[in-house]
Amino acid sequence: MDLLIPLALLPVILALILLVIFVYPAIKVMPVVWAFTLLLVALVWRMPPNALIAANIKGLEGALEIVLILFGALLLLYVLEESGALSVITKSLASISEDSRVQAVIVGFLFVSLLESCAGFGVPAAVAAPILYMLGFPPVAAVVIALIGNMPSVTFGGLGVPILVSYGKTLDVPEVVSTLHYSFEQMLINVGFWSATFHALVGFFIPFIMCLVLTKLWGNKRAKDALGAWKFCFFVGGSFFIPYWLFSFLGPELPTIGAAVISLPLVMYTSSKGFLMPKKVWRVGEKKEEETKREMEQGEREKNMSAIRAWSPYIGVVAILIITRIPAIYDAISSVTFSWNSALGSGISIAISPLTIPGVVPLIPIALIFMPLFRMNKKGIRNVFSTTVQRAIPTSVVLVFSVAMAMLMVNSSINLSGYEGMLVILAKALASIFGRAWGFIAPFIGAFGSFITGSNTTSDMTFGLLQWTAAQQVGISSEIALALQAVGGSLGVTICVAKVITACATVGIVGKEGEVMRKTIWPTLLYCAAVGVLGLVFTLLL
Repeated sequence: MDLLIPLALLPVILALILLVIFVYPAIKVMPVVWAFTLLLVALVWRMPPNALIAANIKGLEGALEIVLILFGALLLLYVLEESGALSVITKSLASISEDSRVQAVIVGFLFVSLLESCAGFGVPAAVAAPILYMLGFPPVAAVVIALIGNMPSVTFGGLGVPILVSYGKTLDVPEVVSTLHYSFEQMLINVGFWSATFHALVGFFIPFIMCLVLTKLWGNKRAKDALGAWKFCFFVGGSFFIPYWLFSFLGPELPTIGAAVISLPLVMYTSSKGFLMPKKVWRVGEKKEEETKREMEQGEREKNMSAIRAWSPYIGVVAILIITRIPAIYDAISSVTFSWNSALGSGISIAISPLTIPGVVPLIPIALIFMPLFRMNKKGIRNVFSTTVQRAIPTSVVLVFSVAMAMLMVNSSINLSGYEGMLVILAKALASIFGRAWGFIAPFIGAFGSFITGSNTTSDMTFGLLQWTAAQQVGISSEIALALQAVGGSLGVTICVAKVITACATVGIVGKEGEVMRKTIWPTLLYCAAVGVLGLVFTLLL
């Protein structure tokens, strides 16, 4: 049985070596890793053929959801670019401040948090990265900053879904409920509170860390450049994480969206007035000649376009996402579901609710609506669709293989060898090693789950019961362990293959996913370690 532990790690190690160390393009790496995983679960775990096929079909369904989001985000992006609206948006952001550090924090953290609270599923980085790119950021820098800024908001995702749905589905079982001294709903609120507490204590420094990464990797490698914006960064951290923490007392639905709705307009207003702005403007780089030429070509089209009109598609996206996430409305649209229970008799259920996918509602409809509203001609519309398809196809191929690999690992518990699933084996091995120090390792398991499955929600779903059980066994708070899992799962988005691929595609750097992950993995590990230390302290004291 001990041999299963390194075997279960092999797909992860292979992916890390090829993507991060050798920096091979994901379009070459992920088919190889998928094929290796398929052989592993077929020959060692002895997954039945029907389960192997069903797991891959489930992976195809999961990839389809992400592809629809990617297609919608790209389609809207190129509508904005072709119409000249994107140029107006970037100028409106630049008018607040020419400082790249300020732009990185406002777009890469606050705007990303607002998008995450409404959509998730890779939308925030896919939307924010091209905006940063248009502001003059190198494409890799745009993706890295958007992914790092996304970390604190993913724990609660779109209106608390990762906690409410993941833990709500997997933990509402007798072995958990029977141990509670209060309602199951109150337990979920407590988990949300602890999650917000960990993020507030560590995430407060995220704006400054973003500036530090930006100036160290794409500047003169001087910490002094980041220190020039420390007042602004800490003001943003406080304006976001104080309401973020306070809203957690009311439930997991509100921390991210409540904080984003308060902090984003506040910071944009105070920044426009020069409050706590850096004394010296720092730029990440100069605009390329082709970007300047493109802006000149767009000049005529944007002459009569106001900033409000240019921003209106994104305003519409956020508004519709908020409305469709109201419980009664969400329940109605999610009832339109196509499901296949126990596909091929495997025990693996496959379901898709198309109207709840942000790509279907509202990204694609908004893009189609604004084509005539922005008075785009037939040639412009053809250019938009052509560019969108060209960018989406290679990324879609990678997503199919990466999500299918994740589903093989998640469902490997269905086997003829009598083994536990690959992910469960790995997590239990860690629990036996760390014992009462589980509080430190718990967030790393969450991040690992996101890296493998491509989703914080799926990571919580996969490891939630294990985190609860392990905490009970070693004698620490199960609620804090679940919170650490939820926090760690959100940190894994920076190295989550599916999300990195999606973000890279929007700025035209498909094939550089490994380079991005090499730059995001260190902030992720640092954040995980800081949360782990806090988790260790709280679990040992409480």
